[in-house]
Amino acid sequence: MRHLLLFLMAGLLWVCCKVQTPQGPMEVIPPKAHPGDMVVLRNLDPGVTGKSTEVIFEKTGAPIVGALDSVGLRVLVPNINPGKVTVRILESGREVNSAQMEVLPTIATQLLLQMDAEGKISTISRKPYSGGFEEGFSKASRQLSYDLVNREGQVLFSASITYPATERREVFEDPQGAKIRQASEKPQSIVFPLKIPNIEGATAIRLYDSGAGDLTQASERAKRKLIQEINIR
Repeated sequence: MRHLLLFLMAGLLWVCCKVQTPQGPMEVIPPKAHPGDMVVLRNLDPGVTGKSTEVIFEKTGAPIVGALDSVGLRVLVPNINPGKVTVRILESGREVNSAQMEVLPTIATQLLLQMDAEGKISTISRKPYSGGFEEGFSKASRQLSYDLVNREGQVLFSASITYPATERREVFEDPQGAKIRQASEKPQSIVFPLKIPNIEGATAIRLYDSGAGDLTQASERAKRKLIQEINIR
C-alpha cells in the first residue's frame, strides 16, 4: 500500500510538472502585426499568473485583453515605431519571458502640432497611429490645408481640416443678444493633432492657410498661403 501511494504521488508530481513546463521558448503569434492588432503569447513560464503580469514591447506597456488560459495570454500591440522588437513579460516586476516579433507600419502617423500667435507651426511629437487619417477637404470658412510631397516636391496626397485658430469671436452684451460686439482674439498658442497617411516616398508636409474654396480646383489651390514645411522623413 505504501509503495502504491508513493507511486501515485510520483505520478501526480510528474503530471503537474509536465502541464506547467513550457514547451520551448515563448512565442508571439502571429510573429508580425500592426499596432492595435491582438497577438497571443504562448509557452509562458509557470510563474506567470495573469494577475500581476505586465507585458512590455521594448519600453512601451501593452494592454492585456484576454485572461491567461491554455492558449496563452492575449495582448494588443501598442503604438510604437515599426521594426523588430523584444516582447517581455514581467511578473511582479521580474522578467520571466521574452521573445522577438516584428511590428508592421501603421497606415497613418499622428503629428501633434503647435501653432503660435503669429501662425507659425512646430512639431511637438510624432507617433504611429492605428486609426484612420484626415481625408478630403473641410467645408469650413477657413481651412488648414496640407500636402504630402516627395523629395522632388511632387504632391502625393492632399487634404484639409478646419483651421485650428479662431481670429474673431462674437460677444453678446445682453441676454437677448440685441447688442453684438466683434472682438479680436489671438491665442498665444494652440495645440492640435493632425493624422496623415503613411505614403511611400513622402518626405515632407506643407501646411497652408486657405479660405472656404474648393481645394480640388486649381484656382482655389493657387490662393493658399504657405505657412510651414515640415520634414517627416
